[in-house]
Amino acid sequence: MRVASDQLHLEGPLWLLQVDSEAVEMPEDMLHSSDAIEAGWLVVRGRWYECVQRSPRSYRRSQESRLNPCQHLGSKFSTKTCTIS
Repeated sequence: MRVASDQLHLEGPLWLLQVDSEAVEMPEDMLHSSDAIEAGWLVVRGRWYECVQRSPRSYRRSQESRLNPCQHLGSKFSTKTCTIS
């Protein structure tokens, strides 16, 4: 995922996500882990990686698998697919 300029200090220019599911369309509005997800959005379940060392790069994968809107992942999407770019 490409990162907004005001969040570069957190992890650097890219954040890593291991996708655990196919994209599904949300049937209704919901709040998940403090993220507002609108009805009709495509979401994937996945685990984020945390940068624990910058040089050389080292990451730790989160144990929590959570819903991630494809719209927030810098992805290309249609009603049937979500391609993470």
